[in-house]
Amino acid sequence: MYVARLDRPWLETPFLLEGFLIREEKEAAEIAQHCEYVYIDIERGDDVQVAPSRQAKSPPRPAPAPPAEDPNDSTQTEIELPRARREVENIAGEITNAFESARETGIAGIGSMKVAVRGLVKSVIRSSDAALLLARLRRKDDYTYNHAISTSILSVALGKQVNFDQEELEELALAASLFDIGKVKVPDGLLAKTDPLSRAELKVLRSHVDYSIEILTASGANSTVIEIARDHHERCDGSGYPAGKQRNEIGMFAQIVGLTDAYDAMISRRVYRAAMSHEAAVRELYELRDIHFQAEILEQLIQVLGTYPAGSLVELTTGEVGVVTQQNRLRRLRPQVMLVLDEDKQPLDHFPVINLLQESANADGRPLAIATSLSPGAYGIDPAEYFL
Repeated sequence: MYVARLDRPWLETPFLLEGFLIREEKEAAEIAQHCEYVYIDIERGDDVQVAPSRQAKSPPRPAPAPPAEDPNDSTQTEIELPRARREVENIAGEITNAFESARETGIAGIGSMKVAVRGLVKSVIRSSDAALLLARLRRKDDYTYNHAISTSILSVALGKQVNFDQEELEELALAASLFDIGKVKVPDGLLAKTDPLSRAELKVLRSHVDYSIEILTASGANSTVIEIARDHHERCDGSGYPAGKQRNEIGMFAQIVGLTDAYDAMISRRVYRAAMSHEAAVRELYELRDIHFQAEILEQLIQVLGTYPAGSLVELTTGEVGVVTQQNRLRRLRPQVMLVLDEDKQPLDHFPVINLLQESANADGRPLAIATSLSPGAYGIDPAEYFL
């Protein structure tokens, strides 16, 4: 049985915004603990017979449209990771060069960046999780550059999710790499200020949008890239800037970059606050659905990231600790996990990758599932040491 929709927001349950198959009665029982009824997709279902007393009641309402076809990546993360690492390093170098050139000359050389963008997009098409894993782990160096890299990767993964073609993804990646390039004209002291900004300082900070348009225009960027730089701070309710545009006035690309920009900023450590957890960031964004961000686009981003994003730390029911390496996009609660600590929280000599979709018990017969997500740095683990 394929659960396509719940009787309440996904974020009010442990399942977040997921669709998944139920194959066993105990899984139906878990759903029943949180929902009075669910919507099922009979075309995608692989039905099981569940005892009548445990079945969720379904009201006489139309079923939602069937979910998209299985969006799992065509290439396993561990296979794509070396290629993704090269592509991410390439785009990182190009972004650094473009920002430095803009700082010194007012022009960003974007010709070579288009080549790097093409390679990054191809990597994300093969495996979103490989690039997302690397983006999540690049948190120690300069925020401005890493934020541009991460926003680009997140935007491409989201564009892939909503079926953009490769040309559109390349344009989106280029824009998401350069949308904040005008910040090179903003005083560093203002960008690094830990105290609340005054009204005058806020005006100076927001001027980075005008600087971005100026630099991108001088650099020969096309109208779409310039539009994204101009509109990524606009919000659905008109509370954004610089023009106070509302939902239908903001292009799809700008809405995507505005959302991924906000999410990545939330989960990044800033000079004035600690990084938010994925769960906290998603919940805050969800509260802003159709206020700041279009709900449909936000829901697709949550589908991309899943309950346990690639690169996050988790503890299993066995007590073992690992790093999520790849989603299963039909069963988000059962991703692939690379184990790094044993059940006594001691480092392992080797790091096996287990697919929780295929393995429901360990060698001793104990149930195998994710018990909880862990905060970054839990047990002294830095996932970057294993992948970067």
